[in-house]
Amino acid sequence: MKKQTVIIFSILLILIPAFLIGLKGMIVTSSTIAKEEKRFCPPTPIDIIQPENRKLIKTGDLSFECHNLDKTRREIENTVKRYDGFIAKERLYYGYDKKTSNQDLKIRVPAEHFDALVSDISKGAKHIDQRVIEIEDVTDQYFDIETRLSVKRQLETRYRELLSDARDVTDILNIEEQLANVREEIESAEGQLKRLDDRIILSTLDITYYIHLDDSPGFSAYFKNGFGNGWNNLLWFAVALLNIWPFILSAIILILGFRFHRKRNAV
Repeated sequence: MKKQTVIIFSILLILIPAFLIGLKGMIVTSSTIAKEEKRFCPPTPIDIIQPENRKLIKTGDLSFECHNLDKTRREIENTVKRYDGFIAKERLYYGYDKKTSNQDLKIRVPAEHFDALVSDISKGAKHIDQRVIEIEDVTDQYFDIETRLSVKRQLETRYRELLSDARDVTDILNIEEQLANVREEIESAEGQLKRLDDRIILSTLDITYYIHLDDSPGFSAYFKNGFGNGWNNLLWFAVALLNIWPFILSAIILILGFRFHRKRNAV
């Protein structure tokens, strides 16, 4: 009996340390996983974004009648340069039934000068047909992409560390595949941020201005048209005479014959 007790006691002495070591390993592993998950999870936003930090995209559409296309084009160009902007696109065309001559401009200007630019250009208008200003708030979208990008960059760094420590070919291939996927996601997020930054920093203003083509001619035009019409009528009259020349010749012969006959009878 004592021998059995000693054997059982010896087995317990072996199992209990093994159990404690395994339990400690599980606790350490769980703690490491929790730390890694916490490390690569986006932080929860708790602060309210202040107005000066908001990401806003300004766009506008301005349409008006002007006095002169060329003069208006020069004035707009000078105004745009004064506010450090540039003309990205322009188009010249006729309006419906060619009653107007129109010009379209797409202008990019720093967002802080957008309102002043619209105001200055509007002052030179003869008549404003339309003025639309839109502001799109992309703050949530911007910071969401920025946060995800930060997490992906940290994950990329971690994968590179694992890759440098890997020795097995299979592990190396798997890590390289994951690393390529993360790099692709990083480049996509960076491209989205660049496009948003471009639209946030530079506002866009679409302008259409036009002049009415003159349908009512002045006195000089009436005089010119009258002279032209008279000349055309004279030509047509000459053509008409050529068409009836036999009748005219017959009438001349009859008149001359009648006068000759009267003179002869008078003698």
